[in-house]
Amino acid sequence: MIREANSLEGLCLLIVDDDPGVREVLVSGLEMKGAEVIEAFDGQEGWERFQDHSESIDAVISDVHMPNMTGIELLNLTKSIKPGTPFMLITGYSNAYMEQLQTQSTNPPDAYLEKPFRFTQLLSKIKEMIEKNIMESA
Repeated sequence: MIREANSLEGLCLLIVDDDPGVREVLVSGLEMKGAEVIEAFDGQEGWERFQDHSESIDAVISDVHMPNMTGIELLNLTKSIKPGTPFMLITGYSNAYMEQLQTQSTNPPDAYLEKPFRFTQLLSKIKEMIEKNIMESA
């Protein structure tokens, strides 16, 4: 459970983005807030990391468009083996496009953010997903 307002201490997050600059900013910022971060450069590597660490991963944050496997495909695979895992999609595409894309998914994401976004927005979405998951599990 998240103790301090801005702390992610005790959480393990999987970050999947093919843009090394975006991934580096996300990873360093989330680690500074106390999270343990596992990173992957595309959906396929994200899926491999998730399978290797599924018991410890508290949430997944993934870009939508990536080589080898999209964020939507990763979302569906993740939810197929661990349905309660909070999953956020991040994208440079509009909300309307994301709504259309979600119709292709058998599982809706728990949250999504449109790039560019503020780090505080990301933190809020992560906390909302985790808290909702805790309440639903109780």
